[in-house]
Amino acid sequence: MNDKQFCVIGWPLSFTLSPFIFNTLFDELKLNASYSRNPLKKEELQSFVHSKKVTGFNVTTPYKKEILPYLESLSEEAHQTGCVNLVYEENQKLVGHNTDGLGFIHILKKQDISLEKKNIVIMGAGGLSQTLAYKCSEHKAKHVFIVNRTLEKAQKICTQFKYCEQTQLTSSHLKDLKNALLETDIILNTTPLYFSHFKNLSRNTVLMDFTYDRIETPYEIEFKRNKVNFINGKTFLIAQALYSFQKFFPQYEDIFQYEKKLQNTLNC
Repeated sequence: MNDKQFCVIGWPLSFTLSPFIFNTLFDELKLNASYSRNPLKKEELQSFVHSKKVTGFNVTTPYKKEILPYLESLSEEAHQTGCVNLVYEENQKLVGHNTDGLGFIHILKKQDISLEKKNIVIMGAGGLSQTLAYKCSEHKAKHVFIVNRTLEKAQKICTQFKYCEQTQLTSSHLKDLKNALLETDIILNTTPLYFSHFKNLSRNTVLMDFTYDRIETPYEIEFKRNKVNFINGKTFLIAQALYSFQKFFPQYEDIFQYEKKLQNTLNC
């Protein structure tokens, strides 16, 4: 039996690379720990959180906001973004933290990409999109367009927080995506959808695709063909997982030394 058990929760959680990433690290470091996939229905969420059956866990769709009332404390990052993707115990309290924003900024810095004064389109209006919007504003983006099938959800993100004064936020329906793309510098796609509008983008445009359930997404194939800057979502997944690992095992401050190895293993 493993000494420490971790998991990722969500619904329906049909595909996730998190167990592979964490178990690879546990094996590499010879830790007596395991990480599993734990699909939870909404009515099971509260009892699972309060049961403290695992040492810590990650949170994915659709519970990044729904989990907040069940936690005893929030980190500053979680408080600012209004979303949690990581729960761990500290001083006998369940703490909610957000490593999505940290992972996002880490990848951009490695690619030498600045958000300052940029026009950014965020596709989708879930918990991850909310975190991305906050981080774009925090890093002084010029204009953030949040585009979603349900306009009300995009509008809510635009009005929920006090964003940086230098950043203008606009919500839009997916049918108006073509207009939003006219002067876009960076596209952040959090949806599994594919849009033909992306075929005629400038070579200076950056697309970061947060979907990773296929070997190559349609966007990746298209952008490589046209030599447009594409960032694979698996690089982000690895980065946010490594930040999570540091909370699970604070003694491993140098855990990012395994980032490149994980990227090569996952072909990103």
